[in-house]
Amino acid sequence: MDSFILGCPCGHKIKVNVKEQRKEIRCQNCKRYIKVPQSPKLMTTQTLFSKKNDQMIGKVLAKRFKIESYVADGAMGKVYRGTDLILKKAVAIKILKLDSFPSEMRERYEKRFINEARIGLELLHPNIVPVRSVHKTKQGTIFFVMDFCAGQSLRNILIQKKRLPITETFIIAKQILAALQVAHDKGIAHRDIKPGNIMIEYTNGGIKVKILDFGVAKIFSEVSGLEQQTLTKTGYIIGTTRYMAPEQILNKNVGGHTDLYAVGALMYHMICGATPFGGTRQKVLKSILRATPISLKKLCATHLKKDDVPHIVDAIISKALEKDPSRRFKDARTFIQALDYENKSNAWQYSLITQVQLHRFFGKLDKKARVVLPLFLLILAVFITYFVFISPSYEKEFLIREARHMLSAEKYSSALEFTTLAEELGNNDEIRELKKQILLEAFAQSIRKQKYKEAQYYIYVLQQDSLMFKEIAHLVEEESHVAQVEKLMESKSFSEALKSLEETSKNDDWLRQERVRWLKDKLQKKEDEK
Repeated sequence: MDSFILGCPCGHKIKVNVKEQRKEIRCQNCKRYIKVPQSPKLMTTQTLFSKKNDQMIGKVLAKRFKIESYVADGAMGKVYRGTDLILKKAVAIKILKLDSFPSEMRERYEKRFINEARIGLELLHPNIVPVRSVHKTKQGTIFFVMDFCAGQSLRNILIQKKRLPITETFIIAKQILAALQVAHDKGIAHRDIKPGNIMIEYTNGGIKVKILDFGVAKIFSEVSGLEQQTLTKTGYIIGTTRYMAPEQILNKNVGGHTDLYAVGALMYHMICGATPFGGTRQKVLKSILRATPISLKKLCATHLKKDDVPHIVDAIISKALEKDPSRRFKDARTFIQALDYENKSNAWQYSLITQVQLHRFFGKLDKKARVVLPLFLLILAVFITYFVFISPSYEKEFLIREARHMLSAEKYSSALEFTTLAEELGNNDEIRELKKQILLEAFAQSIRKQKYKEAQYYIYVLQQDSLMFKEIAHLVEEESHVAQVEKLMESKSFSEALKSLEETSKNDDWLRQERVRWLKDKLQKKEDEK
């Protein structure tokens, strides 16, 4: 096969010559870059955005919207490219994946999905993808219809280009902020501003930006008239970690300022090609709460060998990334005005640069100042007291409280994650006892569900964590052994079960000896019956 057809989500078909061995190709219709698969057998008339044997393709919903092709798969729903048969125009159709959730969670996700649609209907702005209508079929399928966006996601653009020029970054940021200001004026915070939720279309007239996915938006005010709903379980961290503000991690005072932090993190990524903090999820969470990101100017000069970031640009983004919401820009309008820094006076620019540099200086001086300059300034003393003593203490209490919430909800992995973060702030008996309780309950649940490998992992953690857990670990390991014997019995592997019991019977504990003896008698009867 010398060539094959590659489809684009915009509907345009592209002929690809196999001999050219291209890694990606650009659609001449929407200018989107599409990956070319290494093996053409994987892609003939199907596209990278299509799913083979998707039963929804070709169906007509509400006697009006025909599903043409698969576009994307999100946490709550699938997005398809479709056609409005009445208006004869391309639309995007988002369908709730209700069958993908446990029965007890379906009502929660249905409310969240409908909430996303209601917000989309409420927010009318050129830089927000509008929701046109919401429907529920007789079969119970819930979906809403949006305008179809040409172009490609900012995520794909950053994968291809790594970083963007500052002028282009500012153009994109201004349009995002203009859209967010409309949402914030109505009391709605997006909470998940990231490259994957920003669509970019390059036209002859410039750049058009669209914000997608208000699925995890929070209604923080009743200005919009929309009902404030608690659709997120306590302790769940909602959003994308690398663009998340500190108050979003702590689920405290989330509002419009939370989105401004995310835009700052997004601009940082666009200019230097990396997010403010990297590493594992746990490390990123810890850094967002307590660390200061490397200066954008310094990062570009040292790592990229390109000293092309003006001090004022560095200062603007640093202000947006302040941990204290009150230190950030007052609102999205003020942020936009700051981005027009060329029209600002030299005094304004110098004031902002000085303010940011002083804050960085005092941030680095915290520990030394407590020893060398105890009486330097009263305001410095207050600053140190808050960030070194009060803030970590509050964080630790919050993390312990959320770990207990996760434990009561039997979300053991999340509970362990919160206790690990709490340990970073200073270990104590309360955290150790809580961690021990989580591990033991997680072990017990694994045994009940016959997930023995998972149970062995919890045993290993108990053994490695501390000497005080070794005795407990020995007992739970033995319990796991007996449970495996019972599983062998159920599978009628009686001889193997009997052999396995010989190891367990060596223990001196008389209660376990009795249980082993009872199992042996039971096994012997089974052998005799055979």
